[in-house]
Amino acid sequence: MKKLFGLFVCCILFSSFSSSESSRKALFDPDPLIFQTWYLYSTSVDMGDPNYYYGADVPQMTIFPDFSFTAIDNCWAISGNFEYTEEDIHLDFGLITLNYTKDCILGGSTGYVLELIYEVTDTVNCLIWGDIGNSELIIETAAYFNHHFKNTITLSVPEQQLQKSYITPNPVSDIFSIKTSNLDIDTILIYTIDGVLVKDVFTLDKTGIDISEFSTGIYFAKIISGNHSVVKKIIKE
Repeated sequence: MKKLFGLFVCCILFSSFSSSESSRKALFDPDPLIFQTWYLYSTSVDMGDPNYYYGADVPQMTIFPDFSFTAIDNCWAISGNFEYTEEDIHLDFGLITLNYTKDCILGGSTGYVLELIYEVTDTVNCLIWGDIGNSELIIETAAYFNHHFKNTITLSVPEQQLQKSYITPNPVSDIFSIKTSNLDIDTILIYTIDGVLVKDVFTLDKTGIDISEFSTGIYFAKIISGNHSVVKKIIKE
């Protein structure tokens, strides 16, 4: 009778544990955007200027649906496993490195930047946005130290991309747009020819920027992306 009672208690405890574990897993719903190849775009510390990475051989990381990962960083071939969490984080989600291995077998420099993520023993906070064709991931490995990834390779430095941006139409009578090469614009400041700020735009939309109330003449638009900026002339008709 005691054996039967003990077996009954064990079954209840196992059932309770399984139910609790299933509930915990069901609580988290990872964004499918996580599971793809990420190319390092920049690293930044506190308020300092970002370090940008561009070209076909930038450090990259692929995260799989079971949260295993592979990575390439200079000569290093890296593989390991993450644990996903949404507990005690201040961004979208957190990743915990359970294990990883690395081998310097790819040639090139022995320097590394991605291992700064994997060697953290605590949870790293992560932020993700976009869609499958154009998404971005930020991993905060420490206070104010960020790794910024994109799911596409950046082929040129942001300063060059920013210089290639242009205003259309120009001359303009009412609404204009700013065309860039896949570059995120943070702010647009519009000045008169005398240097007086007459308009600031912090949120861009597809309809463009309306300057219909401006008098005819020449204006200057300061386009700001990250810590970089460029000034473009606007002719208002």
